[in-house]
Amino acid sequence: MKNNGFKEKELKDKKEEFLTGYYSRLETNGAQSLSIGANEIFGSWKNFETFMKDVEKVTVADMNRVFKKYSNSINWMYLGKETEVSKDDFKQPQILPGGTKVEKKK
Repeated sequence: MKNNGFKEKELKDKKEEFLTGYYSRLETNGAQSLSIGANEIFGSWKNFETFMKDVEKVTVADMNRVFKKYSNSINWMYLGKETEVSKDDFKQPQILPGGTKVEKKK
C-alpha cells in the first residue's frame, strides 16, 4: 500500500462497506436527527443530504495523496513468513513539519 498505493477495486469495496455501515446506523429517527445536528455544527445540515455523493466523489488519487501525506509516522509491523517480505518494504522517509525530507546517513 505504501509503495504501490490503493487500487480502484479496493476503494470501490471500501466505499460500499463504509456507506452500508453509515446508513445502517441511521435506522432510527433519533440517529438521523443526531447526524443532521452534527452536520449543522460542522458547517451545514445540508451535508447530511450530500454525504453519499461526497463519498462517491473520492478518487484513488485522493486516497493515495492523503495516505502518503498522513502515513509518514506509522510504525509498520508484519506478522507472517519472514521470507515473503524484505526490509525495503517497510522503509519510509522521515519528513519534518513543512515537508522537509530527512535522509538517513549510511
